Formats: sequence, C-alpha cells, structure tokens
Amino acid sequence: MQVAVLQSFVAVLEFQKNGNAHLHVLLGRYIPQKQISKAWRRSGGGRHVDIRFVDVHRVSAYLSVYLAGDKVLHTLELLPRRARIFTTARCIVLWGKKKNSGWWLRRVDLSSLYEAAANPSNVRFEAVEDLKPFGLELLSYFESPPLQEAIGNREFSNMACRDFSRVVEERETVAEHNDRVGFLPAGVVLQFAPATPDKRTRRKSMSRRSGQSGYIEKKGNAFYVRFWIDVPGQEKRAHKSIRICPTTGLGKMTKPERERRAKQIIAESGADSEEHLKAVQAVNLGVTFRKQADWFLKHVKTRKRRPIKPATATSWTSHLAWINLVLGEMPLASVNNLAVKELVSRMAVAGFSPKTMHNYVQVVKMVVASAVNEQGEEIHSRKWNHEFIDLPQVANQRKPTFTVEEVMKIVSAAAGHLRVLYALLSGTGLRIGEALALEVKDIFEGTITVRQGVWNGILQTPKTTNGLRDVDVHSSLAALVKAHIGERASGFLFQSPSGKPLSPSNIRNRSLHPILKAMGRETCGFHAFRRFRVTHLRKNRVPEDLIRFWIGHADKTVTDGYSKVKEDVSFRMLCTENAGLGFELPSPVREPRNEVVPICTQSELVSQSA
Repeated sequence: MQVAVLQSFVAVLEFQKNGNAHLHVLLGRYIPQKQISKAWRRSGGGRHVDIRFVDVHRVSAYLSVYLAGDKVLHTLELLPRRARIFTTARCIVLWGKKKNSGWWLRRVDLSSLYEAAANPSNVRFEAVEDLKPFGLELLSYFESPPLQEAIGNREFSNMACRDFSRVVEERETVAEHNDRVGFLPAGVVLQFAPATPDKRTRRKSMSRRSGQSGYIEKKGNAFYVRFWIDVPGQEKRAHKSIRICPTTGLGKMTKPERERRAKQIIAESGADSEEHLKAVQAVNLGVTFRKQADWFLKHVKTRKRRPIKPATATSWTSHLAWINLVLGEMPLASVNNLAVKELVSRMAVAGFSPKTMHNYVQVVKMVVASAVNEQGEEIHSRKWNHEFIDLPQVANQRKPTFTVEEVMKIVSAAAGHLRVLYALLSGTGLRIGEALALEVKDIFEGTITVRQGVWNGILQTPKTTNGLRDVDVHSSLAALVKAHIGERASGFLFQSPSGKPLSPSNIRNRSLHPILKAMGRETCGFHAFRRFRVTHLRKNRVPEDLIRFWIGHADKTVTDGYSKVKEDVSFRMLCTENAGLGFELPSPVREPRNEVVPICTQSELVSQSA
C-alpha cells in the first residue's frame, strides 16, 4: 500500500526526562507499521515505531497529556523561545484569522480624553484602596461622540473609553504584555479584533416550558399538534408532531375538541412537567456516581453549615471505596431502588452486618440527594423502598457494657495514669477522644470542662455542639484526678513523655484488651464505659435532661429546652454526690522504688550473714 498525500494529521513533540525526543503523530487513516518505520528511518528517525488506535471520542484526552502539565514544561525548557511543540495538516484550522475592525488601542490618559469630550455619558468611577482615606474615586469608563484626539480622521457614530490598565490580566508583567502586543508610540492607532461581550449560556428553566398549548396544523388527511419537548442527549428542544384526529369521517373533532385533545397530548408527553426536565438534565449532564461522590465528600468537609468531622470523612471515604466498585461508573440518574438492591445483595454475599448495610445505603442516598439544580432542588428525587431493596432490619445490635465488678477489676488491673483514665471514663461517661484532649486547665475542683477532642493526634472541636459542656465529678474521683495532676499547671491530663495526647488505639490494644482477655471477657471499645455510666445514673433516678447534658447528647423534647437544671451548679453537684460513682476506687498504690544497696565493709557483711 502506498500513500502519496496524508489527508489530516496532528503532531506533538515530547522530550522525556532523559532528553530523548518522542514525536507523537495522530493520523486520520491507518498506515501499516512497516511502511511508517521505513519512512521514519529514511528521514533520520529511529527504527522503533509504536502504533496505537485512538477512538475519535478520545482524541482530546490523548493529546491533552502532551499539551498540558509537567511534560509540556519540561519540553519547552529544552526548546528555543517561541518554538511550537505541535503542528497540524493544512486542512486542520485551529484558530481562524481575525478581522481588523472594531476597537483601537491608544496609549492616552483616560482623564485627558474625558476632558476633551463634549458630552460624556455613562461615566463610571471605581474605588481604589489607596484613595479611600481621602474619599476619592478613579475614572474608569465613559462614552461620548467621536473625539478627534482619539480616532484621528476616522468617522464613527460613537465611542467608549475605558482604563486600559485594568484590562490587562494581572498574571502578565508589563514587559511580557508589551512584547506580545507590540506597543507603538503615542498617537499611533493599533487594529484589534472587535470586542464582543461574553454571551452567557442560557440555563434550562421550567418557566419557559410550562403552559404550552401547542400549534395545531393540518397535514394531509389529519390534524397534528406541534410542541417543544426536551430530548435526552440533545441540548436543544425538539419540535415534536403528534396526530390528533382525521379531517373527515369517523373520529373527526371540532376545533374546541382538537384544542382540548392537543393539551391532553402535551400533558401525557410530560413536556410541561418538571420530572421530565429533571430526567433529561440528568442524562445530558452524564455525571457518574463516582464523580458525584467525589464532589459530595469535598463539599461536606468544607461547607459552612455543619461540616463533618475528619473521623466521619474517613469513614465515608472507606464506604465509598467499596460502593464505587458496584455503582461507581453508573450514571447518577440510574442509581435508583433497583441499583441499590444489587448493592445490598453484594454486601450480603460479602458478609456485611445489617447495621453496616444501613450505613452504606445511607451514604448512597446522601450522594444522590446532593445533586441539585440552580434553584437548590434535587435533580434525582427518589422514594426509597427498603422492602424492594431488601434491606435487612437492624436487630440485636452489639452494644457491650460493663458491670460494676468488671469496672472495678479493670481499674484495679491498670496502673499509673491508665488507672486514672479508666476511673474517669467510668465515673463521667466522657468519650475517649474528649478524655485524652483534656488539659490541666480544664479541671477545676469538682467540674471538668469539655471544650475539645482529639482524633489521630489532631485537636478538634467535640463531635457536636452539645459536646461543649461541664461534667460534674464525684469528690472521690476528683481527689484521684488532683493527685494525678500533682504540681503540674499546664499540659494534657494524659500525655506522652513528649507532651502529646495519648493514642486511643495504643491504649485499647496494649492495655484494655489484654485486661479483658485476662478476665475471660469478650473484648470491646471504650464506649462500654459510657453505657455503664448512663445505666448507673438512670438506676439512681438522675433527671433525664441532666444525664443528656453530662453525656453530651441533644435535647429530646421541646420541654428539655425549658428546663434550667443544667444551669443550677449546686443541684448538679448534689446529684453527682448522691448518685456516686457506681464502683469503688482501689486504694492508692505507690509506684515501686528501687532499693538502695547500703555501703558496708566485707567483714561487716560476713558477720551479718553469720
């Protein structure tokens, strides 16, 4: 096969990091590898030629790798200035020629033109930071009839002048801009392309679609109604035509009947319905579940209203990593009850617990609901059917807690600061992150102030706003904490030798779990201490709103907002002392000290041993 003329091609030059040059040529037709390799060697190239098929829809993605990013910067560094790294066939036009008409650029002070104008209009002034203290503004724009000082001998009906220094982009230096534009001395007129305003893309609106009556026309032996309707896969609406009735004979309708029938046809087609518009928008946008999930994660972490905590973000990221294996490449418009049913069936095969399935499905619902239009309304409104999805009910969920005897054994088995930590968790119900984030300044007599938490060694605000609270401590536990602090005046209550917060996972794996295994009990987390404390407070009939305040939970009813029990410090302290800890603290154990060997002579040592 011999090819004399190439119909179309795009060539891009690339320099690898080792300095070797690669030439990427995208051809419009197939040419055998041997023929290309032979021609390439004759022109001075190497003998290795790699041929790959690039789909027409992926041409831009293939070329963008070599036209943007680090590869382009590296290639441009090895080429002379103003050298191009790509070329095309003559039949491919990247940029059309500009027409010389419209605006002229003049290096003339705007104020001098304004003073020369006879009747300036639409005068605009802009505030400048440096002139604000003096209450002055800078002239930036005005319109007037043609000025001889500005256009010379040219004849135009009107002209507009603006401060050119504000048109040049800030990222360009003056030298680069002058070199690119080619400024001439004052008085010389430059030709530029016409300044056309940016045309804003018109968004699809329901107000332009509702209330269609259609246009009834006669074609052949029948009447038809024509109306506009959105079509999936098309940006513009289609002009659809549907038959109404014959012009004569059986089924003929009068004019009012035809008009009523036309409106029925339009209503049945859904052309005027918001649901049809949302469905078409979803298909046209072509957003996949994976892409929407990535946007959702970034949004919930940075939004102003209730941004999620890093722990929650890590958990949801883990959920989506598994969900994307099933739903990731599916269009977001197709993620419905049927798609979630398939997800639940796969989770059941993988051995997920019912509670884990609920958590994963909840993340899917939030991702789908996060797609909204310009009015803030959901694009993919769903009525989720758990019965159809076959989502199992959560029953017999594992919620371990400790008994009084188990708490006493755990506290007694621990030593040093961990004994104080376990006693504090059991006697207050603090979360482990809140307890490890406590500082010495947060302890004041019989009250602990919770203002922060710790996660992965990073200090942050508590889980919710209700976590900001004061927790009253029993006098015996307060004495234990005070003895643990000693003479310290700053730092964390529980800290490492370097002064940083302790790691919850290290405490759980190295201390709590070994103690529970030695007791012959199933291992669990720190939340069992919170359940123990809540159970003890309820057994002693502590007011329910006071329990929620100490634990850091939200009010349950409107009546809780009327209660001021949590503001009565003396009553809170009384309830704390009356309720007690629920367990007995072990007697203080002194840390073992190394015995000092006495200094004696050998004869004294022999006589003592005799």
